[in-house]
Amino acid sequence: MDIFKSIFQNIAVSFCLFTIALLVWSLDKGFDLSDEGYYLMCLKFPSEYFAANQWGNSILGSVFGWLNPGIIFYRVVRLISTVLSSVYLAHHLSKLIKAQITNRESGISIIIVFAVVFSGAVLSYSIYPTTISYNSITVILLQLIVGQIICIINTSTPKRAAINASFFGLGVLLMMLFVAKISTGIFMSFLILVTINFRSVLLKPSYRVFLTEISFMLIGAVIFSIILSFIDRPIFSRFELILEELKLRTGEKMAGYISGYYVSLSDSLARIRMKAFWVPLLLFCVGLLSKKNNSRSQLILQTSIILTSLGYIIYLAIKEDYFSNMYTMLNPYIMILLAAIGLVAGAIVANFPKNLEEVNKKKIARLIFGLGILFIIPIIGTIGTNNPLTIQAILFLFSWSSLVLLLLLIFTELTGNRIGLYIMLMSVFVIATLQLYIGMVEHPYRISQPLDKLSKKLPRQNVYVDDKTYNCVNEITNLLKQKIVLEDNHPMLDINTLPGLVYILNGKSPGVIWSRKSINSWRSQRLAQTPMLGLEKLILFVPKSGISKNYVSILNEKGVLYPQNYSSIGEVKHPLYNYKLSIMVPNSLLR
Repeated sequence: MDIFKSIFQNIAVSFCLFTIALLVWSLDKGFDLSDEGYYLMCLKFPSEYFAANQWGNSILGSVFGWLNPGIIFYRVVRLISTVLSSVYLAHHLSKLIKAQITNRESGISIIIVFAVVFSGAVLSYSIYPTTISYNSITVILLQLIVGQIICIINTSTPKRAAINASFFGLGVLLMMLFVAKISTGIFMSFLILVTINFRSVLLKPSYRVFLTEISFMLIGAVIFSIILSFIDRPIFSRFELILEELKLRTGEKMAGYISGYYVSLSDSLARIRMKAFWVPLLLFCVGLLSKKNNSRSQLILQTSIILTSLGYIIYLAIKEDYFSNMYTMLNPYIMILLAAIGLVAGAIVANFPKNLEEVNKKKIARLIFGLGILFIIPIIGTIGTNNPLTIQAILFLFSWSSLVLLLLLIFTELTGNRIGLYIMLMSVFVIATLQLYIGMVEHPYRISQPLDKLSKKLPRQNVYVDDKTYNCVNEITNLLKQKIVLEDNHPMLDINTLPGLVYILNGKSPGVIWSRKSINSWRSQRLAQTPMLGLEKLILFVPKSGISKNYVSILNEKGVLYPQNYSSIGEVKHPLYNYKLSIMVPNSLLR
């Protein structure tokens, strides 16, 4: 059986190397003028953007801003952070496996554990822009927090200094999560409180020990909050600003987000199609027939059924276009998770110990709690998003891939069947590889050509883009240079959800360059409050539908006399949609 372990470990290493090489290759390819442009403008001018988003960006801007970083730099930061956070989670997951599942050689090395975690962590690259954003920061922080939680629940008799340091680190990470995405931070804080309560019930520490651990976590959060206050503004002032924004964006404070979450959940459930619903039932039966003393012929039959079932899931995933359709790509992962649950459930029933006194209840409690944490993370991570949950949950599948690994190791420990373990993990690698390649390379997000077909490079940024994006940017640049003296950090405002235009043209934008009915009231208020100077030179990119009267009145109040003092210098085709943009400049700038 060692030969199977060696072969699969080589497969895991190959998967990691291929994935990292693919992500490195893509660093200078593709640019989304919509979302990716928005994230980069948040990093460059955080004070002009949403309070909930700009908090983390203002920190990153303070750390890296002096370097005058570009697109590739922030992509590299995200890639390195994703790899390191996956290593951290894999490290603590390996310790949990060794302590709570098996004390002997299980056929799973740290390399395999990392490959499984990493396969879920990189899935966000298949549906989102590849620069760093509050979404990708949330994924990275959740990996670190989950690793820290696993470390805490897995420790029985720790060194006091080490466990205090763990709680201190957890406090810092939790505060970072609030900075990155406050809605996820709120719900994650409740989960951490549940974790602390679980640990206290399990170990029954003295009140002094319990209070010490809580105190170290609070000290970590407070120290990080104080640092934030020096970089940004007093933390309570920031929270007040965020709550005001939420009220304007939802119209009814937190109730608006809760209602939106319910609608998104209902929509997501309606979109999930289970054409292989019989697979978990079949694998449950396989589990019922799995014992350590199974004959070779029985093992071959069980392995063949597992292989056929997972092959059918992969076939369905490709046939149903799950990889290129955002709304359905979650389906194969749900099926694999259900298949693993069915297999383990059957094995538990078949191998249930006759003498319950032999069962280590604390060991099982830790394992069940860890499984529960991994299951709920994608649900917590999606809270507060504008996207349907079937899309957003893809970001956090490092958790479900880890959950599948633990379930399969339980099955292996109960039955001794390692081949089934390797086959199911191989299916995870196959689907992750296909989805990453098809979603990122063949069908990149809001980019009209595959990444390997891009041949035109944007000025200054050294990034290859599709023809439509290049032509749009090039035409606007030529029009502006012909008609006016274009300066760096020239005030510009796009009304077409294309903040990337302003970023590529090296402009700056007052208020939020984003257009959605649910946030227009805050968008208008942010423009009215902008501290940006030089708006008398503001260049406008305007669609045929024009600009709303409310927004025009605010522009007039800020000294931007549109439309009376503006002239169109030309039109360019929108790179994403089938209409044209008018390039409007103040008459005073015309040559």
